[in-house]
Amino acid sequence: MIRLNNKLTRKSIDEVNAFGEKALNYYLSLTKFLDEEIKKNSENSLEEYSTLVTLKLNAARISSKLSYQEKNKNVICLTQALKLYEEVDKLFRATNIMKQSSFLEEQNKLCQEMIHMLPVKISKINS
Repeated sequence: MIRLNNKLTRKSIDEVNAFGEKALNYYLSLTKFLDEEIKKNSENSLEEYSTLVTLKLNAARISSKLSYQEKNKNVICLTQALKLYEEVDKLFRATNIMKQSSFLEEQNKLCQEMIHMLPVKISKINS
């Protein structure tokens, strides 16, 4: 990456955003596919749920890290991240998968933190 005075240049930030957007689109496609597969099958394994949670959380993390000059784009990305965290939270509440995995318990804690933190961050950007 190109740095000027220890700061990323706008060009390098734009390049990182482009890669992030591509990765985000892949994650969202995968989550949509797996979500549909899980809905088709009434008996899903812990591994399938764990994979879905991981995909959604990775998509949320990417979305929350994108950085644009326009405030509205940043708000859109953070709102999308919040929505993904809320979807994961809903999945945790609808299933008993957390009780089966300490890893998923930790992911749930992170999810809860982000659900509480992101609205504050969105409000700060909007003010």
